[in-house]
Amino acid sequence: NKIRGYDLRQKDNKRKVVKALQSLKYRVFASGDSYNDIQMLQQADLGVFFRAPSHIKEEFHQIPEVETYKELKNIFSKASEIPEKG
Repeated sequence: NKIRGYDLRQKDNKRKVVKALQSLKYRVFASGDSYNDIQMLQQADLGVFFRAPSHIKEEFHQIPEVETYKELKNIFSKASEIPEKG
């Protein structure tokens, strides 16, 4: 299973975990920074690149991206049903 020359060690492992959590009625938010995270980010209810290299962000431009922990917290908080604290 190759994505742009990157050889995934385990096929779909992170996506399968997300699907399993979703089958239990959990909403799944995920962040990642590399090719091995793409399937997970696409499967999640909200997938966000966190400090991903520019070539990956450009290739998968439909996935939102952030650069700081504060931005990541804000995007997940806004998408959740739990009010943000401080």
